Amino acid sequence: MGDILGTYNEFSIQDVIPDLSKKQITVITNFQVDATSVDLSTVKFFNYDNAKLEQYNLRVEGKNIIIMLDEYPTNKTRYYLRIAGIKDALKRTLSCKYDDYIKFFSDVVTKVEILSPISRESLRDRNFEVKLKATDIIDNLFYRVEVSIDKIFFSTIATIKCNGLNAESEEAEITNFSLENNIIKFNTKIEREGQLFIRARAELSDDVVGDWSETISFNIYTVHMDSIETTFLEDYLTTYELFDEETLTETETIDRSEIATNDGLFFIEFNKNIKLPDEYELDENGYIKLGTVMGSRKELK
Repeated sequence: MGDILGTYNEFSIQDVIPDLSKKQITVITNFQVDATSVDLSTVKFFNYDNAKLEQYNLRVEGKNIIIMLDEYPTNKTRYYLRIAGIKDALKRTLSCKYDDYIKFFSDVVTKVEILSPISRESLRDRNFEVKLKATDIIDNLFYRVEVSIDKIFFSTIATIKCNGLNAESEEAEITNFSLENNIIKFNTKIEREGQLFIRARAELSDDVVGDWSETISFNIYTVHMDSIETTFLEDYLTTYELFDEETLTETETIDRSEIATNDGLFFIEFNKNIKLPDEYELDENGYIKLGTVMGSRKELK
């Protein structure tokens, strides 16, 4: 009878599954693995580009070897896995080595939709509600919300990170956090007015992220239109050659906005038709540009 403690030549690794979301690699074999033979000398995982051994722990689950990484691996970076010298439950050493490249790819497929604020909404308070809807809520995912004064987010004024438990930010106050039916809600207060932009996405780490949501444009104006001096503006328009009717009827203001519209604009309605130029084009909002006027604010009491 042969020595059963010799080498075993039917070593086979069925599959190697990298899981970026769990920071681990599962090595699936066709035999019961001896856990005492699995250590950092028999299972080596390192960064191929810099040849440095990664920081990780090992666990054996029957026929599987689990490599648990301390840090999230970099997305699309090439790693290398080498397994040699492990044993089966009968203490037979596996003679065949395993050497192969490993690549992690982002699997953050969670999509985030911003339900509030809504597009082109005008708010009267810097303390406003943010409502997000995620396609799924996963324990190790968090959700990044950015608020900016420009649509390309070059000048981000607030970054908010939230998960299923809470939300936090260094730039904004966060209150009234809640999660129900994959909808995250909280109130945030920012020290900024005017036109703002907000977007959100799911993230696993700084390098492993999902797609950005649609960018939402909204406005915050805590000063109402009744606090804005428009008398000189109306005087300017009424004396300017702007109207289609050449009559002796005095030009009067019929109506005007009390608050800004969702565009951050306001309207003034006169008792005469506006004269259109001979050639004009409509902009993307359906407006015709006749000229530019400036407004001023009263001192607030």
